[in-house]
Amino acid sequence: MYNKYNHILFRPTGRIGEIHLFGIRKMNITGSATDFCVESTVQSARSKDYQVTVVKDGHTTMSGAPTFPPKH
Repeated sequence: MYNKYNHILFRPTGRIGEIHLFGIRKMNITGSATDFCVESTVQSARSKDYQVTVVKDGHTTMSGAPTFPPKH
């Protein structure tokens, strides 16, 4: 489990190194700003070929439904 303090997990920090070190390829994403922080992290993870699950009751937003396009 990682707490993050900016809108995206994949920044040049030690965390990305830890993720690679432990061989993590699947992520369950939760958060409090579905349409900003959560979506940014999901899109970034998908672009790096991680398997991503957004926890259905583990995120929220004030502006409406999430906009996660399916990965093709």
